[in-house]
Amino acid sequence: MRFNLTHQYILASSSPMRQRILKQLDIPFSIIPSHIDESILENEKPDALVSRLGRQKCEALASQYPDAVLISGDQVMTLDNEILGKPSDIDDAFQQLSRCSGHWVTSLSNVSVLFKDTVLQKTATCRVKFRTLSEASIRSYLKDDIVLNCAGSLCVEGLGVLLLEGIESTDPFSIYGMPLIALTELFQHHDLVDL
Repeated sequence: MRFNLTHQYILASSSPMRQRILKQLDIPFSIIPSHIDESILENEKPDALVSRLGRQKCEALASQYPDAVLISGDQVMTLDNEILGKPSDIDDAFQQLSRCSGHWVTSLSNVSVLFKDTVLQKTATCRVKFRTLSEASIRSYLKDDIVLNCAGSLCVEGLGVLLLEGIESTDPFSIYGMPLIALTELFQHHDLVDL
């Protein structure tokens, strides 16, 4: 497998987990977060939301870096088709996790790649089954306020994995917000990698 390394690769995200996952491809990249309004539009569906935000994060940097390969993504959790975004505070996180207790929750993770004025996107789906959670277990988990940066209050790369009893996905990295199988497919479509 060979990557085309004649181009600059930019990750338009400040997410430490996305950075860690992208490093697994062993390509040099810069981290330049794009700061966009991530508000949900009225009646916007979860898949449309992550697709729109993934695209906008790339496009926000396109004029500054017209020759670069821009990579971005977005993730939401949904319970019964209702979007669970990042919690506003610890009380909100407690409410989210209480609602998820004992239920299957769906994660939608978009990855977008902009190169030569063309944005290609894929969204991977992952289902997670929450254990039946006691109030004490949720409160204990919430002592680490990193959850405020996580969709649905689920920081699965940390102690959040203890809240789960099962994960179903065809792209296992999607639960971390950067579906790596999807990303390599987009690189291939952009002729940036020979697989």
